[in-house]
Amino acid sequence: MKSLKVIPKKIQLLNVIVPPCLEKYMELSLVWAHEVTSLGPICRFFNEMGLAKRGRPSRS
Repeated sequence: MKSLKVIPKKIQLLNVIVPPCLEKYMELSLVWAHEVTSLGPICRFFNEMGLAKRGRPSRS
């Protein structure tokens, strides 16, 4: 039960650095984080977003 209290705090910290367009995603991830109890998938999501912002040449 303690971990469930820790996870939302970590999400809140992430919510500070994410753009407003991802606020809805963060709200969903709050509930989602309770189930997976891991920030791994969330970090992976932002990793993919970062790669997309760079305009990494994948199909050109």
